[in-house]
Amino acid sequence: MLAIDPLSGFGERSPSLSLSVKVLILPINLTLADVCFSGMKTDSINDGNVMNNGEKHTDSNEVVFSEPYAAAQSLKNFWTRLASTYGCMRVVLSREALTIKPHWFAKWLICLLGLDLCHEIPISSIRGATEMRKWFSYGKVELHFMTIDGEDRRILLYMKKYREFLDALKNTTSATG
Repeated sequence: MLAIDPLSGFGERSPSLSLSVKVLILPINLTLADVCFSGMKTDSINDGNVMNNGEKHTDSNEVVFSEPYAAAQSLKNFWTRLASTYGCMRVVLSREALTIKPHWFAKWLICLLGLDLCHEIPISSIRGATEMRKWFSYGKVELHFMTIDGEDRRILLYMKKYREFLDALKNTTSATG
């Protein structure tokens, strides 16, 4: 193997052990947000406010329900059913959309594993929400919705204030549709 020794001449054979490192450079310009929100064709999600068409909603009456430390599990496929996110998810219901997203500290791992837990769902796309049962101090709710691509999706949400969520969702969907 040809080794480059800084003390000897360039490219001389050296009896020392050397490591060969191969670097592959790909012309890909992806960020973690691109990977996490690749399936989303909706507007950006901000920590307390849902952004629509570039306008930030700061009106306190806009948020109808918020659960800061929920858990979620996607039922998209076998892989996403294996993982759950105890206390890592934020669920925010406004009059226009339901936002389900991980907290900053878990977002990179959830996105990296492709767990299908970053969603901003328009209220008109929600097909139903069913109370399943209690899981320790959390209530289990199955949320059925349609993605922008027209796919049926189901996500299990584990929330402490699950009855408030169901009531707020019922009131919001009845007011819009």
